[in-house]
Amino acid sequence: MDLEKFGPVAEKIRDLLLSVSEDLIGKAPTGLIYGYDRIFLQLREIFIMAVCGACIAFFFEVYESLVPDGGSRRRRWMKGVFDLIFCLMSAMIAARFWYISSYGRISFHETISLIAGILLGRSVFFFKKSKRIRAAAVVYVIMLITAYILIS
Repeated sequence: MDLEKFGPVAEKIRDLLLSVSEDLIGKAPTGLIYGYDRIFLQLREIFIMAVCGACIAFFFEVYESLVPDGGSRRRRWMKGVFDLIFCLMSAMIAARFWYISSYGRISFHETISLIAGILLGRSVFFFKKSKRIRAAAVVYVIMLITAYILIS
């Protein structure tokens, strides 16, 4: 595969997806907002942070399947290091989504929607044997990957 040709194509696709996402999500306002505009702004922030929680839950499922549980002392130590790295990466993801949501302004409804997104994401992967749940998980994963590409 010729990487010189793939780079500009990938950049154009990313720019297209970013322009579409900016039209849908919009930018976080900096001034005071009242009335219905305030309600729509809060719904936008809730949605973005719920998707963030779902992304973190998905990455936790991937992390949990890749990093084996420790049996020996060395493995337990390595698992602790990987846990720390995972927590730092999750914090970076949450900070990025929070900045897109409201320029990093922390609010109660965004925090609750982040926690709800994490719990919902964990519950999707809890029932791994059901075909309907697996189909929902596939749609969920596609949605998360798309959201993460748009946000990053």
